[in-house]
Amino acid sequence: MKTHEINQDITASKVLLVGDGDPVEMGLNEALQQAYDQELDLVKVSDSGNKAVCKIMDYSKLRFEMQKADRLQRKKQREQIIKTKEIKIKIAIKDNDLKTKASKIDEFLEDNNNVKITIRYVDRYDDEYCDNLTDKILGFVTHEFFKDQPSRSGKDYTTIIKPKRD
Repeated sequence: MKTHEINQDITASKVLLVGDGDPVEMGLNEALQQAYDQELDLVKVSDSGNKAVCKIMDYSKLRFEMQKADRLQRKKQREQIIKTKEIKIKIAIKDNDLKTKASKIDEFLEDNNNVKITIRYVDRYDDEYCDNLTDKILGFVTHEFFKDQPSRSGKDYTTIIKPKRD
């Protein structure tokens, strides 16, 4: 969050006072007196050479608005983060259980999450069997998605699917 110089912290000898009317150039003490008379703060908005551009305002309101905007920006940033959810499947799974897993995948895709499908298998099954099982479960999925190239690490066969975004 950007900090501003206020009141006595301003070091310039002349200030350009901006506000409702036309900008007025005056000495720092005169500008501070005007702010004091209005029970507000003199806030340095920017620097322009040897004179500071200042505005008379309530600094606590400005600080609150900046904090509010900062919180909103962080919240939006958190919302944009794409999460990856994982579904684990054993090699010997029945169709009914596959439908349940597919409905869970649908929920994840609906929330714009990536889904990692991990199939744990035994040596007697090969990659083709895992491909068929993955295609079978994805046949039950109703949302549109992109399917990444499957990978194998150890006894895990992994495929990542991503939702189609507008």
